[in-house]
Amino acid sequence: MNIQQARQGVADTFACAFDRAKFLEFTRNLLNKFDESKAQAWNSTYIKDAFKNHVARFERLGTYTSPEDEKLDVLVVHLTTQAREC
Repeated sequence: MNIQQARQGVADTFACAFDRAKFLEFTRNLLNKFDESKAQAWNSTYIKDAFKNHVARFERLGTYTSPEDEKLDVLVVHLTTQAREC
């Protein structure tokens, strides 16, 4: 991916309302070791009480593993209020 493609990818992904497919594609292009085998979704039962007023549900798209073997889950968090459109 060249610099222009990278800039366009950021603009396409983050300029307007959230699009899960665009975000997943951006993540795949950004992270080299991205494991989607443990993708999963959770409902409000698994949300901590402190966040229940703001979070409706969440899902893990996958896990990134750094060269130092550090792990990072990539999440999509569905809020209880609607985000504004661009």
